[in-house]
Amino acid sequence: MKLGLITRPYRLRNPVVREVSWAFGRLPRYMEVKDQFERDGDPFKFARGAIALPEVRAEISRRLSDPRAWMAALGMIHDAMMDPPPKEIYNAALRFMGTPEVHDQGADISSLIPLIRDIAPAALPAGAQDNRK
Repeated sequence: MKLGLITRPYRLRNPVVREVSWAFGRLPRYMEVKDQFERDGDPFKFARGAIALPEVRAEISRRLSDPRAWMAALGMIHDAMMDPPPKEIYNAALRFMGTPEVHDQGADISSLIPLIRDIAPAALPAGAQDNRK
């Protein structure tokens, strides 16, 4: 699944996604890494290249305190998981969603509980309830 297919609807309806997109778009070295990803399609090379940039890490740190950004990120991860990406990316996203940092943001992940229970029960947060019948 192309990244734009996931992010476009969020960018259209969610101001924080537009803010984050604008902020990253102003980082020339990040844009070089992103452009390379558009050419080669290697998500791991993109992730390694992007996170290696101090300006990207600084922007991520700024966004970690914004619950709106967390909710948007979790929503995009959820949407990406509905059309599973390659196994390595799928597993990395599941590990991320199961970390205490995600749950400490107060994000409502109730819609993700059935998915997490099915594919990574160990990643379920303590006390998580699966309300499906």
